[in-house]
Amino acid sequence: MRKGEHPNIRSLRDLSDSGLPFISRDRHSGTRILFNLLLKQQGLAEASINRSAQPEFTHTAIAAFVASGMADVGFGGNTPTCLSGQ
Repeated sequence: MRKGEHPNIRSLRDLSDSGLPFISRDRHSGTRILFNLLLKQQGLAEASINRSAQPEFTHTAIAAFVASGMADVGFGGNTPTCLSGQ
């Protein structure tokens, strides 16, 4: 998420309930597997997240999608998000 936006999103449940556009990694990436595991631990279905139809293949691409406003939320590594000011 871009800094300062959507302060009410504090959990995966909040994200699920919000319907905010989410950009995710490809289904075979470790990041995507981890995210889906976190959803499952919270009792949330993968389909409860408003995912973009097009998955991205790098953490940097996720950060760029969010920084450009093409998605409100993404799940990726810390370094690319810091570099893009998120």
